[in-house]
Amino acid sequence: YLLDRTRTLWVPVVISVLLAALLLPLHRLLMGRLRFPPGVAAITSVLLLIAFVSGLLTLAGRQIATGIGELWAQAADGFQELLDLVVGLGIGISGETIDGWLEDATGQLGENSDSILTGALSVGVTLGHVVVGVIVTMFALFFMLKDGRTIWTWSVRLFPRTARRAVHE
Repeated sequence: YLLDRTRTLWVPVVISVLLAALLLPLHRLLMGRLRFPPGVAAITSVLLLIAFVSGLLTLAGRQIATGIGELWAQAADGFQELLDLVVGLGIGISGETIDGWLEDATGQLGENSDSILTGALSVGVTLGHVVVGVIVTMFALFFMLKDGRTIWTWSVRLFPRTARRAVHE
């Protein structure tokens, strides 16, 4: 129950630990060869990660945007072919009957607009949680890159002396 209620906090921290492990070689390169201070190396690593992910999302977004128009046209053509096939089968379904069904469906959407609005608000809340999660992840990632060893040492010291070696390993 507690993990479920606090997942907005601990999931981003776990993700930041994984990202810190991935970015650690870059962070060490910036500090070692390029002689960046730890804080500057950490922020540079985080900014490079953000730029890389933003570039990937931009490429994917462009592919989706260029393909959505074609997909919509194909879907409309396919739907029209399906309607023509149903009308052409001669099973007593006319174009007017299908139009009536479509009007009924539109009416149902109008009558259930409250449910649709509730679903949209739920999506908005989820999107807000994702944005907060990304902010917490980037914040924790910065400090894990900058002061990771100190944070780990402090965390290990929370355990009894007899368990510290096992926790560290």
